[in-house]
Amino acid sequence: MAVTVFFFITGYVVYIGYADKVNEPEFGYWTFIKKRYIRLVPMHWLAILAFAPIVYVNYATIRDDYYLWQNKSSEYHMWAGWILNPFFMHTWIFSSMHYWNAPMWSVSTQCGFYFLFPFLARRMLKKIDKEETHVAQVYTLVTAGPNAGRSAGVVAELDAKKIDRNYVTRARWLFFWSIVIPVCAMSFFMSETFKKEWADPDAPDTDPGALEEDFNIVRAYFNARSWPPFRLPVFMLGMLFAAKRVRAHRNGDAANPDYVGYIGQQTDSLGWKLALWCVVSSALSCAYEDQKINVRMFNEFFLTLAVAYFVYGITVAPNDSWIARVVLRNRVMTFLGGLTYAAYVMQFVVWIYVNVVKTSRRTPRCRRRGSTASSRTRARIGWTCS
Repeated sequence: MAVTVFFFITGYVVYIGYADKVNEPEFGYWTFIKKRYIRLVPMHWLAILAFAPIVYVNYATIRDDYYLWQNKSSEYHMWAGWILNPFFMHTWIFSSMHYWNAPMWSVSTQCGFYFLFPFLARRMLKKIDKEETHVAQVYTLVTAGPNAGRSAGVVAELDAKKIDRNYVTRARWLFFWSIVIPVCAMSFFMSETFKKEWADPDAPDTDPGALEEDFNIVRAYFNARSWPPFRLPVFMLGMLFAAKRVRAHRNGDAANPDYVGYIGQQTDSLGWKLALWCVVSSALSCAYEDQKINVRMFNEFFLTLAVAYFVYGITVAPNDSWIARVVLRNRVMTFLGGLTYAAYVMQFVVWIYVNVVKTSRRTPRCRRRGSTASSRTRARIGWTCS
């Protein structure tokens, strides 16, 4: 679920910060992209330098086994992923390599969204402006008649409800596509037709210690969750809810005590339910190892709309939601939030080095097929062993 939250918040935050600027003459597309990269690149390059010795020592293992995607042109594909990785473009090629600091695939997908954002924002703004202009014209015609005094309030309320219904309808459609696209993609990747064209017949079908014994499922899952076109609806859902928040502030809803009180109450209720489900899903994953990947897929693809309403609530009613007011404003939480990106980038690097030190003097539990590395250098590494 963390990746879904990450993609949604990316769309939400970037829309609020830049949607009103994309149509201005001074808006620079490449300046916008450059600012995004400046914030992300330094820590990523530091992680790549730290990771380089691991890749160097285990290159033969990576090349020969190539468990992750099993495609026929494995080494060429592997090098393409490595070359693109420093620029956060490695998930843009289909079935990308994750050997260079695996968690950074999500940031690569996020950067793909950044490149599309100005075009998506202009399209969304145009659609919203057209809709609200039409509603305003109808409102003007109705309230200009002899019953203007009596009808103005009723028409305004009906118009507001109509616009809200349109937001809900769009949100449901984006939620629908955020599930259907990756699930259909996974079904295709699992088909015999795809496997016949893609997979190396000499590659193994199983990976000991992975999320799932059948590695075709793992390959399908990681492709469906990481390729930017498959996850674009989640990013667009974030943009849509950000537009809804902007409208709530513009029309005064965010200053209405009744509205923000209701939103705050609903947000807290939803937040506790999400927290409870996180605990339950973790317990289920531990209790039923063979269902771990199914739990992950449910959390990642089916909880998007719940996350959307929660994020909307804590930003529209920050003083009326107990979670937003007490938990998220806590000094410790704020401090940890400031370290989130650095911790995310370096977590795998630190884990790998700790693992190498622990296992450098023993043969790894999962032996690599065809590896030319010695038992000492074939340290147990997270991408093929657990």
